[in-house]
Amino acid sequence: MEKKNRITIRLTDKELEKLERLSGQANITKSEFLRTLLNSVDEKQFVEQLIKKQEEYAIIRTYLSRIGTNINQIARKLNMNECLNDTDRFLLKQIIEEIKKVHDKLL
Repeated sequence: MEKKNRITIRLTDKELEKLERLSGQANITKSEFLRTLLNSVDEKQFVEQLIKKQEEYAIIRTYLSRIGTNINQIARKLNMNECLNDTDRFLLKQIIEEIKKVHDKLL
């Protein structure tokens, strides 16, 4: 089959090093390595994994948004020279817990 379509991709230094190492180990060109990888992947499983990752990222974005909102509320209060009350302290504890959840989700 004639290969007439050309694409350009951008890789990090680490990704390029990995591609060069793996294609070198297989003793094939980088293009041939990527074509082989593309043709050997289980498409359904691959797409399902991508969708799962996107859903996880959406959850993390929600957590971060909540954390940002809570921090802004506390900062606004402090900027108005108001002291933190028990509710604010409770809110700070919740923020710390949310940060821990996001941290654990990323690991």
